[in-house]
Amino acid sequence: ISTRSVLSIHNLQQHSAVFTKLLLHPAMLDSLEDLMQGSVVLHHTKAHLKPPKDGAPFPTHQDYHYFPYKKHSMLAVFIHLDDTDPENGGLGVFPGSHKQGPQTEASNTVGVHYLDQEQWPLSSAIPVHAKAGDVLVFSYLLVHGSYPNI
Repeated sequence: ISTRSVLSIHNLQQHSAVFTKLLLHPAMLDSLEDLMQGSVVLHHTKAHLKPPKDGAPFPTHQDYHYFPYKKHSMLAVFIHLDDTDPENGGLGVFPGSHKQGPQTEASNTVGVHYLDQEQWPLSSAIPVHAKAGDVLVFSYLLVHGSYPNI
């Protein structure tokens, strides 16, 4: 049994008005409306916290498998609350993988979604180096995962 962990907080806007203000910031909404070429609907919010030295990695996956949408119109919007890199549990991505459409799921566990880790090894992903306040937007079809917080 792994002793590594990832702590998650869902519906951040219900915990603090700071997050509501961030979600409704005109610059954020305008940018997302431009990307979506129309209106934007919030699906959910959450924060992942990885404790130092035991923050677990998350295997490569597509968010598509958690909530498939017609026309694949869902975007993920990562707002970095801290500086992130591969050493502190940051994100790794496969640029252009969204153009390949939905990939076959490898998980056999209901509610747990990940791809074939030999085909999509996190070690081959491009690490995202971000500063606190940076915003990363990508298609829910993009193959991505996260590194452990070492």
